[in-house]
Amino acid sequence: MNKYIELTFRFNSSHSNVGDKLERHFHTFSMTLTIDYVTKEIENTVVRYINEFLNQFNDKYLDELDYFKGVYPSIETIGDCFFDSIQHLLSKMNVNLLQLSISDSPLKAYLVGDRLMLPNLNDNISNKNFALMMKFLERSGN
Repeated sequence: MNKYIELTFRFNSSHSNVGDKLERHFHTFSMTLTIDYVTKEIENTVVRYINEFLNQFNDKYLDELDYFKGVYPSIETIGDCFFDSIQHLLSKMNVNLLQLSISDSPLKAYLVGDRLMLPNLNDNISNKNFALMMKFLERSGN
């Protein structure tokens, strides 16, 4: 059985679709990290480090930050930059970042990771249902 932890963070920032500070708009971003299961002590350290990382973006105009010089800070760009930075940060603690999900509205989320992570409430039920389906197909000759 695989075990993971999902940690969700929020931060407020602004950016502009046209690169003009007068045209900026604000978002409350929601970011969820999926990591391999760790002890509560390591989890608390991860939360502290991620909050420190996000502080450099909180209440900032993203277009002016070095992270996004020369690129439009879209949700995809933010997700890619954050994944690389957070993956590097967590690897120093021997914590494996599997996936990062980031959204600036409830209608869309951008997911980035080294492998596809499909949400499943109970892998055991899925495995059991798959095995039952395979038995049925064997009996029916398919």
